[in-house]
Amino acid sequence: MVDSGNSLGGVYFRQTEDITFPDGINWNPIGDLEHAFAGIYDGNGYVISNIHCNDTHAGFFSLLAGEVRNLGIESGSFRGDYIGSITSHGWDTAKIINCYNKADVCGNGRAGGIMDNFPGLALFCWNFGNVTGTNEGAVTAGITSYEGGDIRYCYAVGADKLVCDEIFTGKITDSQLLAGEEVNAYVQRSYEDMFALYSETKENEDEEGKEKDLVTRGNTVFIVCDDEGFHFDKEYEPEIFLAEKQAEKKSFEEIWEKRYRFEGKGTEEEPFLISSYDDLSRLRDCVDIGINYEEQYFEQTADIYFPDGENWNPIGDLEHAFNGVYDGGGHVITNIYCDDSHAGLFSMLAGEVRNLGIESGEFYGDYIGSITSHGGSVEAKIINCYNKADVTGNYRGGGLVDNFPGEILFSWNFGKVSGKQDAVVGGICSYGSPMIKYCYSTAEAESVNPKTFWGELHESGRIEDADVAERLRQNEAAYGAAVRGELLETDDIIFLNMVGSGQIGFDESYIPAEVTDADRMGYLPECMLLGITVFLGTIAIAAGCVYRKRRKSEAESQNEEGDGLDWIAVDIKISWKNLRARIKRRATAAVLTVTIFLGGFSYVMGVCKLESIAGVLNWRYWGKAENYNTDVVLVGASSISSNIEVSELWKEKGIAAYCIGAAWSSCCENYYRLVEGVEKRSCKLIVVEMRGVTMDTAQTTEVREDNIAGLSMSLNKLRYIHEAIEPKERLYYSLDFPLYHSRYNALVKWDFRHASSFGDDNKGIWMNNYGTNNTLELNPAADVIEYRALNQKQEYYLRKIIEYCEANDRELLLLKTPDGNRPLDQPYYNTVALIAEEYGVPFLDMNQYDEEIGLTSADFWTDNYHLNVEGARKCTTFLGDYLMEHYTLLDHRGDTDYASWDRFAANREDLYLRAITDNKDYFDELLRDQRKIIAVPSGMSLEKSEQYLSVKERLDDLEYELYDAEDVLYGEENQNTWTLGSNTVTVQKDYQARKISINGKTNLSVESPGVILIVYDEVTDQVADVAAFTSANGFSVQHLYAGGDD
Repeated sequence: MVDSGNSLGGVYFRQTEDITFPDGINWNPIGDLEHAFAGIYDGNGYVISNIHCNDTHAGFFSLLAGEVRNLGIESGSFRGDYIGSITSHGWDTAKIINCYNKADVCGNGRAGGIMDNFPGLALFCWNFGNVTGTNEGAVTAGITSYEGGDIRYCYAVGADKLVCDEIFTGKITDSQLLAGEEVNAYVQRSYEDMFALYSETKENEDEEGKEKDLVTRGNTVFIVCDDEGFHFDKEYEPEIFLAEKQAEKKSFEEIWEKRYRFEGKGTEEEPFLISSYDDLSRLRDCVDIGINYEEQYFEQTADIYFPDGENWNPIGDLEHAFNGVYDGGGHVITNIYCDDSHAGLFSMLAGEVRNLGIESGEFYGDYIGSITSHGGSVEAKIINCYNKADVTGNYRGGGLVDNFPGEILFSWNFGKVSGKQDAVVGGICSYGSPMIKYCYSTAEAESVNPKTFWGELHESGRIEDADVAERLRQNEAAYGAAVRGELLETDDIIFLNMVGSGQIGFDESYIPAEVTDADRMGYLPECMLLGITVFLGTIAIAAGCVYRKRRKSEAESQNEEGDGLDWIAVDIKISWKNLRARIKRRATAAVLTVTIFLGGFSYVMGVCKLESIAGVLNWRYWGKAENYNTDVVLVGASSISSNIEVSELWKEKGIAAYCIGAAWSSCCENYYRLVEGVEKRSCKLIVVEMRGVTMDTAQTTEVREDNIAGLSMSLNKLRYIHEAIEPKERLYYSLDFPLYHSRYNALVKWDFRHASSFGDDNKGIWMNNYGTNNTLELNPAADVIEYRALNQKQEYYLRKIIEYCEANDRELLLLKTPDGNRPLDQPYYNTVALIAEEYGVPFLDMNQYDEEIGLTSADFWTDNYHLNVEGARKCTTFLGDYLMEHYTLLDHRGDTDYASWDRFAANREDLYLRAITDNKDYFDELLRDQRKIIAVPSGMSLEKSEQYLSVKERLDDLEYELYDAEDVLYGEENQNTWTLGSNTVTVQKDYQARKISINGKTNLSVESPGVILIVYDEVTDQVADVAAFTSANGFSVQHLYAGGDD
């Protein structure tokens, strides 16, 4: 490919085993001086042996523009004019990292142990091979033999010189010649140099122009020098790297273990108590590792003086928000000094801060505010706070906040607000769209900057110091209105008051009269309503008594005026008899009407109910008797459906598995689905996929409807609804009807069949991801050694899952299928490993096994979380091997009690077949499972069709029945009929067209020259596909039939 002009730029190659070249073969190098290799070749700690190359520009490569790393050349020879073992020539973009050579290098003109003419970077390279010239004028050197190059930490053993001093003009850093006995010491030293470079890269990873990823855990296979000699060791990690990983774990565990060790319980009634700088620092440390304290409460119980000279590291950062409630309790923070890019008491606030005063201090940075730099949610609130510290922003600075989307109520800024030239400053807020009500600033800057503020400003602005007292009194009326409107509760507020000459502060003993009156008025409507109700009720009872007494008097008066005849009694009896008959008839009609209505309503709602595969249908199929013998239950989000192929588990291992996962299913949803699914089942193993631990975002309405609707009405479902749904919507989800009654216009045929296009029993798998369409760079999980605390709710339900399985004696495997968002998500999975270790539960993190799985970026679908079919098959094979090795699972293939898995697996393969758009993939899929195939010509005889040659080679790999275009096929009526199981397929010749009929229902027509394949699946007893390869479609596969009754 390279020799023909394809540089393979950006393409990653990984060597997966040692390669020994055949004896007597002269290696033709990769590329030449006109064609460079620009991709990445990762030897992956494997070697090349017995390579022999005799070429003008001999080397494993001739011209390198890309990167080679972790490759060893164990033995062989290179001969030519201008040569090197790894490459002869290179561009200045080329890199050779962590490679070694033991082959002999002999040049006529120039010979370098690693490379010849190479202006790029050589890093941590070793040469042990003999480097010689064929004549006295030949230039030889242990590493590079020409003028350029950036040589760092490279060593040559037994050579006369490292580079040719007379002509070398490049740069050499910590590289030298070694004697054999020095190698081990310098290998040990190289670990320290690698770690220093690795650490420097981490520190500069966000800076442009800095070198990145030269050495990481994930892209480096370390070299060792031991009794076996000098070689790669894929299992080895140097102590200096291990120490960093262990220190990272220890640091996280120390903070994580103390996350709830505040005095108090974190509830609204008994909040966590903050009484000192150390308490506040501990809160900061916990938020920084990802503990957001959502729905948990903190209360400051004393004024806090920050130590002199201490630079405050804000609570949270742009990736970690505080989601709880911090109540200053009317106390203040004094002497705070914060110099940070996003300076503030908080860096990211997604919860609420109230009743807090910052009495003195300074804030410096790029995007800053005194209370918080940024707000992480429209739900964020700052209520009844003030600031007197100075705020100085390089780019933006707000007296209270910088970028804030939430609400700021009854808060004040008295500090100076300034910035560099052209900096955006605001006395209250410098940027964003907050709702600001009853907030004032005495700073010279305007309260907000009109160019960068697009929120709402109500009864707020800049005031003079002399107006503070008046505005404070005016705010008291607003406080009263807020209490009456139930926006605030008096118990939640410590009111501000004038506490000195022109000074404002909290006054615990002060409650404005307007607020006291509002509290009283709050009870008045309720008392009035109760009184009116009692009064009207009394009147109604009295009126009823009077009316009854009057009716009784009238009846007695009529009886006294009667003539004594007894026919009246007879008439009364007859009336009662007629009345009973009428009641009976009407009751019967009513019962019949209600029955018909309920039956019709049930049918209509059964049709309208969203027949989603992940929701209603999943649970309906799960309830089938044939699924009661399931051995393995899979639970998780959509990644469990896309990344694990239940059909492959069955075909390869005979494992009877079922997936009860659902889209966007967090640990909370997983817990309730798990309880619903296995409560009355005797499955042998529960596998829970861990994607859910990263899901802090709310599900969409459609997803929630799908996930809940299929569950049977039970206490478990009601608990699920109570936990996952807002109170005002819980009734809708309990009844289902309000969710689906408006779907009439969206109905499709599958709704009326109560089925899906995936088949009558899809074993819970609802995704079919063929192909790939992403630009993913798959970062090794080993590079991510950090930990991040789980969202408290997700951790709580993860522990409930583990404890439920323990209490019910269920074997549990925590699983993480591969994803591509590792720099962001892997710290969560590292924390899952700690929790699993705590409980003694196995956790299989597939992100750590890319090489063993054979996974590449091409195995991902259109995003970073879902694999395509090829990737899913690789992961399933890996998982199947793991399950059979670690658990007692039987192979049920051939057992008639498990025949539904045979049908499911075959149907799944048919679905894949009909999804393929690439010819190669299509025929590869046909080869996986031999089906009955009929090849029918379209428009001309196959033997005479030149176009047919484009598919003939692959077609000949298959077993198929070939029918040509002569009368022997079509007979007198120009048609032929085949019986395929219970299916009848008829092909009719009509001039150049071919008309195909399947079971008399589906009629297809093909007119262009080519070939038609009719594919029949004996297991499902269906025509799986009708595919045309014709000139009209460029002889690419074209699917004419969707299967089933279509």
